[in-house]
Amino acid sequence: MKSLKILLATIISVALFVSCEDNSIPDSERSLVQLVIKASNVTTKEATVGNVTIEKFLINIDEIEFDLDDDWEGSFDDDDISVDGPFLVDLMSPNAFDGITLPTSMIPNARYDEIEIDIDNSRNSSVPEINNRSVYISGTIGQTPFIMWYDDDFDFEIELDDNQQINLSGESLRVLIEFRIPILLQSLVNNGLGNAADRNNNGIIEIWEDDPDGNEDIADNIIDAIEDSLDVESDDDDDDDDDDDDDDK
Repeated sequence: MKSLKILLATIISVALFVSCEDNSIPDSERSLVQLVIKASNVTTKEATVGNVTIEKFLINIDEIEFDLDDDWEGSFDDDDISVDGPFLVDLMSPNAFDGITLPTSMIPNARYDEIEIDIDNSRNSSVPEINNRSVYISGTIGQTPFIMWYDDDFDFEIELDDNQQINLSGESLRVLIEFRIPILLQSLVNNGLGNAADRNNNGIIEIWEDDPDGNEDIADNIIDAIEDSLDVESDDDDDDDDDDDDDDK
């Protein structure tokens, strides 16, 4: 099995992976793809930057898409392959730190240059923190617990460099995607997370649209930061720089 490693500047994660069902494409024209998700640069059950500590980071993935390279020519001509969720993941869980190995999936043979992740509200009532929400983050700011959540959908794209495009031709492929939690947390702090306050003095800093603590503007900035951080190009080495930047030097 060949391997492809994608290092992202920040974060995300998925839990399970189901195969795309298209009966018009025979198994002989598909390849086995296995996705491994890992939260890197975190060795404990929490991550801290400045006065902010994140203890739980839930995200609900509604769909994963493999987008065809526009220049690819072949018998398979759909715009993309959609893999339906939902896939609920806690980015601060030991499983994410160790690496979540997803079941192999049969993907049509083609060349793919982008992976798109769609985030939407969870309908999993067994996890009440994120039920009817797409993102849920909790931890502490200083000594005060905080809760942040978002209840709308958004998506982000992983653009693959030319040397990292997924070329499926029958050989199985293992794709490792690492998400660098400290860099994401630094982005959240830079966008005001550490300035959120418990203005109603109930002992919990609440951060969402129309929250009782008046932290709505911070919530908007944080969601924008998450979207911007996740919409990235791939990096095929072990440094923190985009390869496109390296090529310009």
